[in-house]
Amino acid sequence: MKLVTNPDILHQPCEEIKDQKLLNQRVVKLITAMKFLPNAKGLADNQIGGKHRIFAIRLEGKKTVSIFVNPTFKVGGLPPTAEESKEGFSIDEVEGTFTEECLSIKGRAYDVNRFYEINAISETNGLTCPYFANETHFTGIDAQCIQHEIDHLNGRLISDGGAK
Repeated sequence: MKLVTNPDILHQPCEEIKDQKLLNQRVVKLITAMKFLPNAKGLADNQIGGKHRIFAIRLEGKKTVSIFVNPTFKVGGLPPTAEESKEGFSIDEVEGTFTEECLSIKGRAYDVNRFYEINAISETNGLTCPYFANETHFTGIDAQCIQHEIDHLNGRLISDGGAK
């Protein structure tokens, strides 16, 4: 299986999935691709020639691949309280710089800013899939990978400077 490495293609933002048949096709493609890439933590649709807002991820402690469709995320478990904000709650307390590699960028690692803790969901709009992630709260490597894959879907690469 050949991964897309052309930055002109990877910089194109992906389209929302609204159709069940299309979702089913993309899920099969992603899960098949992940079988051929046993060391891959995550894989976005545009990395395998698709153009839709869907990615696969191997979440820590799970035996099967999880799928996110039309994903969104927000920072942390809960927003800071009014008291925390008054006390000078800092973004530095919720994000850090991580060194990442990407399957589509061979042989290079980049420092990227990522949030330590996120809530991520699939905007399913009535679509169904047995592989949808049931969790919504993520920390550590899972949070980092989800942000990486959502960057792919938004047409951003770690080589662009790692904007979230």
